Amino acid sequence: MCLPNKLLEYNLHAVTEGIDALGEVSVRIQVDAREVAAPQRLSPQHEQLGHRVFGGHGASTDTIVAGARAYVNAINKAMAALGMHSDQQAPTAALSPAAGPAA
Repeated sequence: MCLPNKLLEYNLHAVTEGIDALGEVSVRIQVDAREVAAPQRLSPQHEQLGHRVFGGHGASTDTIVAGARAYVNAINKAMAALGMHSDQQAPTAALSPAAGPAA
């Protein structure tokens, strides 16, 4: 499933200090709902705008992982808002620490 989007904002904030510092990332993405084949593409209020903005947050001692978690969080929010998740999917399992390696 493809969800074209544009990264609008990326913020990295150190929550703790030191070598094992926890980094927190927040992102904002813009999705052009007119380009998405989704059941709930637009509400009447958004019909003329065609785009929606979604935010995501992630934290980790690895800033790359924190950024990936934030981006996936924003994508999951967009897909849920547009009705693109099926009941069988677990959207956050890919980056969940308890999920382990993908089979």
